[in-house]
Amino acid sequence: MSNLNLKKISEALFLAQAALLNNNKNNDNHTESKREAEYLLSYSLGWSKTKLIAYPDYYLTPEEFEKFSDILTRRTSGEPMAYIKKSKSFWNIDLEIDNSVLIPRPETELLVEKILNLNLGVHAKILDLGTGSGAIAIALGVNQPNWTIVAIDLSKQALDIAKKNAQKYDLKHIEFYLGSWFNALPLNSVKFDIIVSNPPYIDPASDYLSLGDVQFEPIQALVSKNHGLADLDYIIMHAKKYINQDGWLLVEHGYDQAAAVQAMFLKAGFIKIQTLKDIQGHNRVTYGQAINL
Repeated sequence: MSNLNLKKISEALFLAQAALLNNNKNNDNHTESKREAEYLLSYSLGWSKTKLIAYPDYYLTPEEFEKFSDILTRRTSGEPMAYIKKSKSFWNIDLEIDNSVLIPRPETELLVEKILNLNLGVHAKILDLGTGSGAIAIALGVNQPNWTIVAIDLSKQALDIAKKNAQKYDLKHIEFYLGSWFNALPLNSVKFDIIVSNPPYIDPASDYLSLGDVQFEPIQALVSKNHGLADLDYIIMHAKKYINQDGWLLVEHGYDQAAAVQAMFLKAGFIKIQTLKDIQGHNRVTYGQAINL
C-alpha cells in the first residue's frame, strides 16, 4: 500500500477493505472486512469510529498514512490483531502482550471460572504453571486480593510481560519465578490449595500450527512431545507433591485429549475427576482433587 498516493479517510478505508478481502483467505464477508478496515484505521489514528465516519474527507498526513499502511500490511500477512495492538482482554482485565506469549483465549477463562467457584478459603494459595502473560494469575489476583499466588514460566520475556501486567493492577500478592514447572519453586516452598496450568499441548506434527493466529505464537508455548501430552503428563504426575490435602489440580488441554488426561489424573491418585467443555462444546479443562497424600 506504500506506493499509493490516496490519503483521504474514505479512500484509505476502501483500499484497506479491498486488501483485507484479497489477503484474508477465510474472509469473503464484505461487512466484516469493512468493519476491520475501520477498526484498523481508528486504532492507527487513535480516533473513535464515530469520528472516523464523521470525517471521510480528512486527508491523512504522510506519517499517519505510513503508520496505517504498516499496520494494514501486518494484518493482511495474518498477524493477529492482539499482537498489533499489544493488548488482549481476558476475564475482566486488559493484558499487555507481545509475540513472546500466547494470546489469551476465552477457553482459558474456564480455568479461572472453575477456580473462583471452588469456594476456597480467604487465604488460599495458588500455583500457576506456565503463566505466559499472567492471564490466569492476574485474573485470580484481581478477584481475590487475599490469595497468595505464585506464577512460573520458562521464558524470561514472558515473565517480564506477566510482571508488567501484575504491576498495572498493583497485585503485590503475586510472586513470579523463572524456570521449568515445579523446578522453579524455592526449596522451602509451601504447598498449594490450587495448581493450575495451561501448558503446551499441541502435537509438534499437527497441521494446526500453520493455521490462523497460532502460526505467529511462540512455538515453545504450544507444542509438547508424545502427541502433545508430555507436559500434561509431567505436571499431573508431579503435582501431588506440591498440593495440599483436598487441594485441586486444573489443566487445559486439547479437544481430543480428555480421555488421556483423565487417565493421567486417575494414575496419579486424584479423585472427583471432571472435564469441562469450552464455549464451542469441546472438552477443554480437566480437574481433580488430591486426597490421601
